[in-house]
Amino acid sequence: MEIAIKSECDSRALLYPLIKTLYPYGIIAVYSSNKSLSRLIENELEGGFRNVRIVVNTDGDLEAAKLSDGYYKDKYDFIIYDNMGAIDYDILLCMVTNRISESYMFDLVNVGADEKAFFLKFGSPAPASKKEKPSKPVKKAKAQETADAAEDAEIENNRNFNKWNQEKSDEEELQDRLLDKSLKWCKFPTFDTIEEMESRFKMIVPDETLITELYRIFGKYLSVDEYQFKKGARLKDEGSSIISGADVR
Repeated sequence: MEIAIKSECDSRALLYPLIKTLYPYGIIAVYSSNKSLSRLIENELEGGFRNVRIVVNTDGDLEAAKLSDGYYKDKYDFIIYDNMGAIDYDILLCMVTNRISESYMFDLVNVGADEKAFFLKFGSPAPASKKEKPSKPVKKAKAQETADAAEDAEIENNRNFNKWNQEKSDEEELQDRLLDKSLKWCKFPTFDTIEEMESRFKMIVPDETLITELYRIFGKYLSVDEYQFKKGARLKDEGSSIISGADVR
């Protein structure tokens, strides 16, 4: 399975828990543009820890990364493209926060209709804006009230007509997906847990919401029931030293 991650925030918040979650189900490779992942590599020729292969190309050149790793289809059970601009994938994971830049929003609009794309929200919802104090209503003449009521009725009729008969724009479709109440807000891992992953190779246990969201996405592909999936994801990790690349393909 080939999995692409798209984000404008630090993708390690998703990548490291994702490695922990998929780890029991097969050999994993990560192609990344983030040089921080180099901390998981003992040397460039054998770079890996446990059964995870790490390939870093800071230019984000996916083809160069594949070439350096001797990539071929089905070489790994899971291959994760971490912000590598992959266009060929089985699943696309888009990280979003409560602040999305204009350029990233443009990228999301382009993938919003992709059935392979899934959105994962990190952080917390944006604070609600304070409502302005309502001003006192101005008394209107009866004729004006009648005219205003007729205008309001026409606007409502047009709105109902458009709701059922007019196709939504890509931007509106994306907003609907992002505002879907079934999408839950996942917690960001702490800096300390990321440091433990990179210095002691202690995998990050996802928070409960992220585990649920990942099962929603991967459960049917892994042919595992929800209880077993969540049990495996919750197991605390004791850390491990780096191993030789002979143990990764």
